Amino acid sequence: EFVRRVSSSPPCVVSPEKVRGANVAPMAVAASAGRTLRLKDGRTLGYAEWGDPAGRVVFHFHGNPGGRLERWGAEDSLGQRSIRLITVDRPGIGESDALPGRTVADWANDAAELGDHLGLERFAVVGFSLGGPYAGACAARLADRVAAAGLVSANARMDDPAFRDQVATARFFKLALRAPWAMRAIYATLGRVARRNAQAAHKMLF
Repeated sequence: EFVRRVSSSPPCVVSPEKVRGANVAPMAVAASAGRTLRLKDGRTLGYAEWGDPAGRVVFHFHGNPGGRLERWGAEDSLGQRSIRLITVDRPGIGESDALPGRTVADWANDAAELGDHLGLERFAVVGFSLGGPYAGACAARLADRVAAAGLVSANARMDDPAFRDQVATARFFKLALRAPWAMRAIYATLGRVARRNAQAAHKMLF
């Protein structure tokens, strides 16, 4: 159903001057992995774009760990399918500033502001794993703008111990609650390992 709605939604028509940094043809494949937006509250929001700049827009919300560099499939396949994939760092991850005291529902405000910045009236959203609740928040709070919503292996409420204890990274969530400084050290180490050997970093985490 998600694929059907995305495929049947009108493409996002973007003039070449709106595509930052290049004059591209409608089906050109271009990516920008290091874009940022200054939000109204002063925070920075990091995002990236992949695929067809004039294609049907899909916001992808990453799992945990993850970030704006997480995406599915080769970039040329996105262009061939006329998909403009926009991946976004959640608060406190990657290029996005933290938002103390935030709720999952607050994410819809950031997504809406990014949509405004990019001149998007409507877009689809998909959330993978821990990104699932964030896609759900957008579908609920931005119903007039979200053309379709997809939840892929989505997590439930991480504040529910009955669910949290079942996930593969449960021990890290518990540690983050008790000793945030320790999680910062662990993630810094994972980052260094991942730059050299992504598979080794994955094994350390899971």
